[in-house]
Amino acid sequence: MKSHPHNLSGRSCSSPARLDGQMTVAQILQIGPQTAHIFLKHRMDCVGCPMAAFETLAEAAGIYGHRVDTLLKDLRRGTNLRKRPNPARRARA
Repeated sequence: MKSHPHNLSGRSCSSPARLDGQMTVAQILQIGPQTAHIFLKHRMDCVGCPMAAFETLAEAAGIYGHRVDTLLKDLRRGTNLRKRPNPARRARA
């Protein structure tokens, strides 16, 4: 799969976009349209939902009774989206 040409700030970059549970569903679908089938596979009606712009992945997972870590794993496995680094962890290094 080809990496997405932009990071979340909209600036061009060569690495794939990063993904975490605090991103809104709309952000995830925007940077990784290929994630739509994964939401549908989990029987989540997030694709096309007006609340996708406001709900985080963690909130949507809870609404549908899914564990966010399992959903993130499936989203990452089915796409080239990676785990976002923890800024607190980087600051300690």
